[in-house]
Amino acid sequence: MTLGYGALQMAEEGEAFGFPRSSQVTSRSRILGLALGAALGVVGLSYAVTMHNSLAAQQEMITKMQQQLEAMHSVVMAKTPEEFHRDGKFPTKFAVDHVTPLKTQDERGTCWDFATVAVLEHSYRQQGVARGWLQPDEFLALSEQAYGAEVLRLCAGPPGSPQQVACLIPGNEIWKNSTDGGDVSELMYLMNGLKDSIFPDSICPYIPDPGNDSVCPGLTVESRTTNPLSLTIKKMDTFYDAVSVKHALVKHKRAMAISTAMPYITHYYPCIGELAGEVRCNPASTECTLCPPELALTTCCVPLNGGENYNMNGEFITSHVMTPEGGHAMTLVGYNDLFRTKQGHTGGF
Repeated sequence: MTLGYGALQMAEEGEAFGFPRSSQVTSRSRILGLALGAALGVVGLSYAVTMHNSLAAQQEMITKMQQQLEAMHSVVMAKTPEEFHRDGKFPTKFAVDHVTPLKTQDERGTCWDFATVAVLEHSYRQQGVARGWLQPDEFLALSEQAYGAEVLRLCAGPPGSPQQVACLIPGNEIWKNSTDGGDVSELMYLMNGLKDSIFPDSICPYIPDPGNDSVCPGLTVESRTTNPLSLTIKKMDTFYDAVSVKHALVKHKRAMAISTAMPYITHYYPCIGELAGEVRCNPASTECTLCPPELALTTCCVPLNGGENYNMNGEFITSHVMTPEGGHAMTLVGYNDLFRTKQGHTGGF
């Protein structure tokens, strides 16, 4: 048998039983018994020796295979994300280091503000630890309240002014002097005005109540002149697919802001119990709403419109009927291809 990867070398049938060639068979009857006895003895000995050699060969091959598997495993486990990246592959899960603690925007539409500040916090902590400014367990909390107020200040101006043009992004409310809806790209568009306008959280703690968009008592002339923080932006990249996002995370190891559409979804309740007798639960009625395929319990369902498209686990969920609501910005710090959602989807950021 040809020896290949994963194949065990076995003895041939002729090796096990050692049949003599026809030219070697004698016709002399007087020595037939002796020859046969000797032949049987040789066959028995040959069989035992061959089987022993075969088992030894198998054991040796199994040992080699085990060593190969262990070596392969060591190579895979020893690969860093950079090595996976060079090979055109990605680790099944990855997360950047030095992520700052979670925060909440509460009832205000300042997700873009928080997503931007989180990227800056991560960048400062990453550089601070690397350069000795911070201990590994330290971080600097930046002020979302001050950032939003500064963006509004910079965007104020007459129609057609450079700052108004920079702030006129479809879907945001900044040009209306409101932080209830914005865009993380404002940091790039307004970098000349924002480079010295990033402040610690102690200057202006976040105000969760709506209507406080530009409120920041700590932004005084003194706090501006003594602010030790300065911002430099080298470039801004935009990615639109999962592969490109993974590529950027693994390569640069930096937190990123991510924006996504947010729809209202329709939940369906099967026509059971007290609902079963209603007209809208009669399959013959024009008021019947057919249940989605996963709810095969009844023909008709009661639709509940205007539901949120996320669950209590913080996962986005989908529905057969979704209507646009708006958008949402978050901070992206990693991914896990093995994560399984409540809806059964695999993988997520």
